[in-house]
Amino acid sequence: MVVDPGEKLEVKLASTPGSGSFKGFLIVGRTSNFLRDTTPHGKFTREITSGSGGYEAQAKIQDCLNVPSSSATHVNRNDKDMVILEWEAPQEAGEYIIVVTVVKNKEIFWVAAPSPIITVGSGTEPEPGDEIKAIYEGCSKTKGCFGTPNGCLGTRNCAMFVTYTIQPSNGNAQFELVGNVKSFNSPTSYVALGLSDNNRMGDDSVLACRMDQNTIAVNEYYTRPEYHGNFGVSRAEFGIISQASGVNVDGFISCKFTVLPAYEVDVPTERVKKSWDLASNNYYLLLARGNDANEGALDKHPGGEDRITSLEPRNITDVNGPEPPPPPPPPPPSEGLVGVYEGCGNTKGCFGLGVSGCVGSRSCEMVVTYQITGNSANLQLAGRQIGDSSSYVAVGLSRDNIMGEDHVFGCRLDRGSVVVSEYYNRPNRDGNDGVVRRDVSYEQFLILNSWSYAAEIISNPTGTAEDGYLLCSFTVDKTYTVPIENSNSVDYDLGNEAFFLLLARGTESAVEFLGKHPSATDRGASSSSVKFSDASVVVAKSNIYIQLHGSFMILAWLLCASSGMFTARYYKQTHTRRQPWGLAIWFHIHRTCMSLTVLFTVAGFVFIFVEVGGLTSWNGGNAEKSHPILGIILTALALLQVCLALVRPHPGNSKRPLFNWAHWSVGNSAHIIGLACIYLANNLQKTNLQQTRYWGVITGFIAYHIVLHIALTILTFQADQKMEIQEKKRALSVGPMPSAGVSGEAPGTEIRTVIYAAYILGAASTAISLIYFVVDALQS
Repeated sequence: MVVDPGEKLEVKLASTPGSGSFKGFLIVGRTSNFLRDTTPHGKFTREITSGSGGYEAQAKIQDCLNVPSSSATHVNRNDKDMVILEWEAPQEAGEYIIVVTVVKNKEIFWVAAPSPIITVGSGTEPEPGDEIKAIYEGCSKTKGCFGTPNGCLGTRNCAMFVTYTIQPSNGNAQFELVGNVKSFNSPTSYVALGLSDNNRMGDDSVLACRMDQNTIAVNEYYTRPEYHGNFGVSRAEFGIISQASGVNVDGFISCKFTVLPAYEVDVPTERVKKSWDLASNNYYLLLARGNDANEGALDKHPGGEDRITSLEPRNITDVNGPEPPPPPPPPPPSEGLVGVYEGCGNTKGCFGLGVSGCVGSRSCEMVVTYQITGNSANLQLAGRQIGDSSSYVAVGLSRDNIMGEDHVFGCRLDRGSVVVSEYYNRPNRDGNDGVVRRDVSYEQFLILNSWSYAAEIISNPTGTAEDGYLLCSFTVDKTYTVPIENSNSVDYDLGNEAFFLLLARGTESAVEFLGKHPSATDRGASSSSVKFSDASVVVAKSNIYIQLHGSFMILAWLLCASSGMFTARYYKQTHTRRQPWGLAIWFHIHRTCMSLTVLFTVAGFVFIFVEVGGLTSWNGGNAEKSHPILGIILTALALLQVCLALVRPHPGNSKRPLFNWAHWSVGNSAHIIGLACIYLANNLQKTNLQQTRYWGVITGFIAYHIVLHIALTILTFQADQKMEIQEKKRALSVGPMPSAGVSGEAPGTEIRTVIYAAYILGAASTAISLIYFVVDALQS
């Protein structure tokens, strides 16, 4: 539906025939990305059903999130069959929906059910004024130019463009950067130019013209490799940008500025400097615009039309660069793919994986819809292909939220055709088998070595491969039986039983099996079980427990345990004159660090057990098998260390040496296992890491840890030679370091303190980096 800004629409909330009445509701207008963007849009003006046709007042209009008249809710708990409201569309162009939460009773309710998309027209695009048009003067004569869409430099009506030249007086590069940002309607919009070695975003220098409320600013940024965002470049001494000025005219922002012809950017995550030489080297030009920017970062460009890359690298000294063709438009979604989302939350249930709110924005990587009709269930299954001749997308019906003992429907490529097949996941995540029905020949039955014949349950299957997506529609009996091994079977009742939905995709499939999904982003479970009779939009299960588990274990064993053990070994003769609460400083630090280690470990252990639902089998590669086993051993050792601490003999006791060895052995074993678990996490499918930078950071820390241990061993050995102690070579001993036997301060306090600060800083920086990698890899 397309409407004008401010146009008034009737919004009707009614129960379907046979579904009964409802008692409560909350209704609000939002953008099509309604699950992520909860800001209300538009306003309700009146209740049309109130006072007419025998209806009494059913609704009251109220403010939501301080937006006047942006929502409506019930006025009582009486049964209701229909409520009609008048809603005024927002003034801003865009795609909007009406989101409603409906309560039938305490057990039955629908949360955030979306309406079909309402498109508010944008009117005509702003025409650039004379001040903007003047910037085009001299293109391909006295300065180089690059813009989009194709041909816009000739008509002087580009959505974005940049001009560039070298100033003869000083050799600096001069840029003029222009972008149409009116449609964003944001006080922090931007247009940006990237200088890239290739034609993709990542590892690029970026110069941006941005709105900062009522002013225009020019800032420098750097885009991280592998599409991991960008950050503002802060220069301590002097910047590379000078003579910057900017204007905001008729919805266009424009900046003019000069840049040093050669400069470097520090890349702290890679610990390197990246150089740019504008006068000598060629660079691809990347133009982008967006609605949010500050000195620290540029937000992602909203759509494909908001970015473009030059067809070939340009030299800033060459003013005759060709105008590139327009970016290839994304293929328009086929009617079949668009139709998958129609009715989601209204007439059928839907579950999708991808960006948050992908069902509302119709942009899921994978999606399944379901609807009960009579004695059948209608399903649609769609997903972006990640393979060629035998790729698939599949949905599993599970009585828990993990793979194993689940019935699966697969939409897959088979020798150029798209077909629907049926599978059953073995227990304990041990693969799957094709389910053989009566339409399979006896010869095929013998070849497949399947368990038994069963009644056919799938009817009316259709499948297509369009626009890089697989799409299947099919009907399934509402109640059916799945044959499994040993002549057993499992019954399913889609009309009455609730199931978790498991979506997955992969590159290999056949009638006998579905191949494993390549990564954690290629699978996901619904956050709750659903009934096929409920027309609701289900969100994906959160990764928060995995993120918390990884974060807590990194804090426990890389930061706290490393710091606590480092302190106990080398700092017993440091700052000895201070004894808070009668105890040495080193002991306070050691006890605090190791207590936190145990607390973080137990918490992380609980989080992952909640995530996986208890003890599970260990299948997969070496990391998949060893990580959970080592994790259980690690937790046991951490708790054992607590028990040992509770029975610690007093110094001088004959059993103290035995305790020291036990304490040292358990502690060091746990520390090594803890670091090994953190290292192996990079290869776990659940973490979705598989990142060289993760291994690089933790390997760097281990090397750093060893170097500082060697340095402190040497310093301790040298200090012992100057002190009156019996064991002059105790620093070189294997195992727990023997006591110095003296209580005084060891020589070299200053250098030991500096090394200690460096160690803690290194451990903390490493922990923060690894936690960022873990959390970022599992973001929606």
